[in-house]
Amino acid sequence: MTFTEGNLQIDIADAVGGRRFEDQHGLSHCMKAVDLVVELPDRYLYIELKDPQHPRATSESRGEFIEQLLSGRLDEALKYKYRDSFLYEWASGRADKPVDFLVLIALNTLDEAQLLTRTEALTRILPQRGPDGQPWQRDIVSGCGVFNLESWIRRFPGYPVNRTVVPAGRKSASTTRLVGAAPERLATLSTSARDDAMRERRRRLAQEQAVLLPRVGQALFGLRERLGVRTAYVLGSLRSPDLWHETSDVDVAVGGCSRDVLEVMKALEEVTGRDVDVIDLDRHPFPESCVRAGFRVYG
Repeated sequence: MTFTEGNLQIDIADAVGGRRFEDQHGLSHCMKAVDLVVELPDRYLYIELKDPQHPRATSESRGEFIEQLLSGRLDEALKYKYRDSFLYEWASGRADKPVDFLVLIALNTLDEAQLLTRTEALTRILPQRGPDGQPWQRDIVSGCGVFNLESWIRRFPGYPVNRTVVPAGRKSASTTRLVGAAPERLATLSTSARDDAMRERRRRLAQEQAVLLPRVGQALFGLRERLGVRTAYVLGSLRSPDLWHETSDVDVAVGGCSRDVLEVMKALEEVTGRDVDVIDLDRHPFPESCVRAGFRVYG
């Protein structure tokens, strides 16, 4: 079967069914949707296609897309597209097989490290695993991956991708096979490249976490004098380099400054460049849980 989204076509020979889901689910006013839902004999594929290198795309639109991609905002959009699609299909009685979520981004500047980062982020926020990293009793998503053309062809050689374009002055479309890279080049990309990219990413994130944690602590000490903060804890992923990632925000809990919680948030956002969530321990129904889970700065 051949599936088309915009100017991209995917041939999936072993599909037993499928449809352009985004345009046909009928609840666009309240639910997001992936582009394609494809049924295979043993699973479903939810496929989202992004084509910032569309022949008619402007440099401005490509730049905006790349910024969304690298900032992590695209991850959030993909999360809701998948969740709403899964919920819709589950409620319709069509989630009776494992589901894989595949995102194809036709952008040749994406490298292995960026693809790995986006895949890990998507796996975490869907989320593929339940509380404390334990498996769900029933999978929300069996697997997910973010691919450029090269990695798509390497991973799914039986699912070729074509681009269909209507040239200026012609009524009929021409189809171009998108290969991403020559087979010889694909053969040289080994798992060691992914391992190197993963190690470099972990090193970079650990370095960032090691810089931000004391910076937040210093800022909280400054606020102790300026705003009268009595107690301060760092919560969440900033506590550990193993938890910190590209889209992490900064979570803190403070006491003694209920009127100035917004000022605390603004001050920390200025010194970290990240979104900041501030818990007011004086108004939280279970402040002891924050104290137990947090890293104590003072108080």
